[in-house]
Amino acid sequence: MKAWVLVEATRWYNGWPCVRVLFDAGDGVSYPPVDEDCWLAGSLEWRDGEIRERLNKPLLTPLQEAVWDAVVGWAKNHLKESNADN
Repeated sequence: MKAWVLVEATRWYNGWPCVRVLFDAGDGVSYPPVDEDCWLAGSLEWRDGEIRERLNKPLLTPLQEAVWDAVVGWAKNHLKESNADN
């Protein structure tokens, strides 16, 4: 399972935190989704019992840093819980 991490560009550059996480459907598609006004910041992937992180963390204000850490942490937990039996 893979999670794509996207940043909403307009809000981000205005100083507002806006991080989106989109999970794949588990169908083996390996390319990122296209979401208008967002740029791809990387991915998290559950593979061989661990999370593989490929993130390009942008420059952050303290508020954005807190949101980024919370959203990425939530996505990691979701991947672990979703794959607990695998």
